[in-house]
Amino acid sequence: MPFFSVIMPLYNKEAFVLEAVNSVLQQTFADFELLVIDDASTDKSLEMLSEINDKRLKIIRNPQNLNLPKTRNVGIAAANGTVLAFLDSDDKWEPTFLEEIYEMYEQFPNEVVYATAYYKWFSGSFRGPNAALNRENRTQITNDFFEKAVGESPYCSSSIAIRKTVIEKMGGYNETVTFGEDIDLCIRLHANYPLVFNPKPLAWYRQNESGQMTMSQISTKVHTPFSTYEKEFGNVPGLKKYLNFHRYALLMAAVRERNDTVANRYQQEIDFNTLDAKRKLLCSLPRPLLRFAFRMKNLLNRR
Repeated sequence: MPFFSVIMPLYNKEAFVLEAVNSVLQQTFADFELLVIDDASTDKSLEMLSEINDKRLKIIRNPQNLNLPKTRNVGIAAANGTVLAFLDSDDKWEPTFLEEIYEMYEQFPNEVVYATAYYKWFSGSFRGPNAALNRENRTQITNDFFEKAVGESPYCSSSIAIRKTVIEKMGGYNETVTFGEDIDLCIRLHANYPLVFNPKPLAWYRQNESGQMTMSQISTKVHTPFSTYEKEFGNVPGLKKYLNFHRYALLMAAVRERNDTVANRYQQEIDFNTLDAKRKLLCSLPRPLLRFAFRMKNLLNRR
């Protein structure tokens, strides 16, 4: 049995998937299996992977297109490793990612969630590492994750590893959530388990050029049930502030795209006492003025 099972969901990523797969196969820690779960791709992604001759690579094909949470859960069910690491098919790892996760596992054998910082990657250009949860250049346990993760998560969906027994016990990814499934998992994980965090950026996370959510992505999808988790895990330090930040982010996205139904929903749910002064001000501005500010910001970013 391999120590790691690397789970890579795939759907129409022919431009990126070879780079992602090769970043796994070239890891300095070699005791792993790579499970690529193809979610009924219609491009040449699978054809490109068929040329790779490596016994560690296993391809699972969904008979029909499911969604990202369900596809990841297919990989979780098929995994044989002790620890599951996740990599999206348009992202990539530094060569020592698995080696350093293994060292974290050895250093903190009683923990279950391990992650590293990551690089933000915009259209092939480099924008720098994300804001690390701590600025000390050492791996450590973080017990107050929600207190420190408001604004930007210290890790991304491609820089986390979890013990298989734990994520199975949790039921895997929430298949009812079709937007923000990583946030949903993060809430359930860190309401129960601390994070072992390495501030080295060892993954590359590809984002769209604006880095912004759009209503074309979220208006018709099912979001993380923030209110449910607020009731279930309400006593966890920092959780309420963390949930309200993500409500705020969805509110801003809805305003930007003139979806007042979604905007009004989150405007009513937010506890503004948990927001900083800047975000309170933005929420209080008339929406036409706020949309104008967004347009001007986008124009300045393009120069």
